[in-house]
Amino acid sequence: QVSAEAAMPTSSATGPRRGTIRLRLIRGFGALVLLLIVAGVLGHRTMTQMAAATGTTLDGVQTEALQSAQLSADVSQTLEAGNRYVETRDPADLEAFRLFGAKAHLVQREMNARLSKTPDNAAIRKEEEVGVIAAIDSRFSAIEVDYALAHRLADLGRTDEAHREAVKGRAIVGQLLSDIERLGRLKTAK
Repeated sequence: QVSAEAAMPTSSATGPRRGTIRLRLIRGFGALVLLLIVAGVLGHRTMTQMAAATGTTLDGVQTEALQSAQLSADVSQTLEAGNRYVETRDPADLEAFRLFGAKAHLVQREMNARLSKTPDNAAIRKEEEVGVIAAIDSRFSAIEVDYALAHRLADLGRTDEAHREAVKGRAIVGQLLSDIERLGRLKTAK
């Protein structure tokens, strides 16, 4: 006869016992808590990185908007001072013409420098933006030359010729303003 103890399987005969239900639940909840902690840490790191990237992008957009506004203002003030000098020959207007012209060229250089530091992931837009800035610089320089000649003619008392040169400069202003507007649209689209 086989005894009852011999008929019952022992743990060594069937392998190690995995534990009680209670032990399994504790292990499962422990693993769940560990996974939640890992997910929280990863989520926090991702949100921190996204906030930093968003802040950098926002700073860039604000800087570009400020540069565009500054360029537009400097160009307008240069043109206004140039016109006033032809009419009044006030040295303060000539100084303002030179000062605002230099500031406009400085802003254009800053815009180009900023573009050279941006990644090439939008190369087509970047090239278009460089082209528009170059067109603005070229037209603005042509206007400055026309006004500088008008100023010299006005200084010599040749007012009719001075006015003709100023009109030549003003004829380019529409194209210049169109280029500035186009630059603004490119910055907005970016």
